[in-house]
Amino acid sequence: MRTIQTLVVISLFVFGSALTLAQTASPTPTLTLDGTLTPEAVGTEDLEPLGTAEIDPLVITDLIAPIRIALPEGWLVGQAVVPDDLPFSGTALQTSEGVGAFGLLPFTVYKGPVTGGTGYIILVWGFRNVTSVSPGKESGAQLFLRGDGIRLLNVIISDPDCNIGIDVDREFAVGEQVAIGAYWAAIECPALADGTPGLPDSRGWFAVTRQNDLNFAFYVYTEPIVALDGAAQTELQAIMDSVVFDFSLLPVPAPTETVTPSGTPTAIP
Repeated sequence: MRTIQTLVVISLFVFGSALTLAQTASPTPTLTLDGTLTPEAVGTEDLEPLGTAEIDPLVITDLIAPIRIALPEGWLVGQAVVPDDLPFSGTALQTSEGVGAFGLLPFTVYKGPVTGGTGYIILVWGFRNVTSVSPGKESGAQLFLRGDGIRLLNVIISDPDCNIGIDVDREFAVGEQVAIGAYWAAIECPALADGTPGLPDSRGWFAVTRQNDLNFAFYVYTEPIVALDGAAQTELQAIMDSVVFDFSLLPVPAPTETVTPSGTPTAIP
């Protein structure tokens, strides 16, 4: 199975320029963010599908994650959606062209240098919960969100054949919001059937939150695995501190035209 991590590792799409915001993340000794640039959403022209003949295809749409995030110099971003036939995983969102995206998982990947290696932030969003969460009812929803975070980690983010360990529940900051999640590690990932090498060992955390009745799952990790023992964790959290949810970035479906019958019906004798 081609997971999102696999797609990133074997470079099945080209990363574009980093999305930079007029928002400064929490300062760290080794991370410098430029807070002077104009906020700009990443367009689909930044992505280019490569070699999709024998792999799970990436689908390029205009569906942009409704967040803004401050990224350090040298970071890149790519976004797409992947077909998904897992139960309770697809999103019912639509693109601005009115094309239903049901059965697709939109995701965004942020990738860049951190102390001791490479940092990754994968955002999967718009997915449905395994257990229903009533709109506007956040009480008791964190347990469901954590379960969704683990489910996506095991079957969408990492290879399910990896040796995956998950720590106890804890809260993580995502911008000014508090998300539920846990630290995780994935090691000993086997090679794929087509000979593609297994995923490198990785370690990080996931944080899941529900905003404006939409679910967001952030997977933050480093390669190599030991990088997280140093300053990289603080650097990555500084990026997560900069997240701002901006639902004005969501496409507005075109209004449905109402056809009005012309003329006056004639009664049948």
